[in-house]
Amino acid sequence: MSNTSFKTLTKITGTWANEGISFRRRQVSKPSISAIATSSKISAGADGASAEQVYFDKKLPTAIGGAVLVGEQLYGTGSVLICADFATGKVRWTDRAIGSASLLVADGKLFLHGENGEVAMVEASPEGYKELGRFTPPGSPQPGKGKAWSYPALADGKLYVRDLGMIWCYDVKE
Repeated sequence: MSNTSFKTLTKITGTWANEGISFRRRQVSKPSISAIATSSKISAGADGASAEQVYFDKKLPTAIGGAVLVGEQLYGTGSVLICADFATGKVRWTDRAIGSASLLVADGKLFLHGENGEVAMVEASPEGYKELGRFTPPGSPQPGKGKAWSYPALADGKLYVRDLGMIWCYDVKE
């Protein structure tokens, strides 16, 4: 077996610890990036697998909304939207945007569904934050009375946003 390195992992379980932060028995069942405060290079060879830390930064997003890789940039949220260089972990920019949010990427745009219920479309650019639109679906959680946690979905140019027994569909084709 040749020595192979992976950028995304599938079905990896175990205990990971780094500078007081530990991720126990975490299982990633699809190619995704979570808990990205640290990046590790996983290598598999005839002698087994090994992990090497590439970078660690507590400022990088580790919130429930996940992160997406667009080109060489990683985008994710904590209390702010963050753009970071995937190879180095260096933060390129941050913006309050809509706060903590779940996100997806399509056609060079980030679609964010904030825990406050707001929805925003943002250009995925390493140059800086550029909001292309924002709205609040009718019937979204009232501030202090609930949080929106569902991920937005996109199919056939339609953006689907779900929350608290409601689902909205918006045509986002250009």
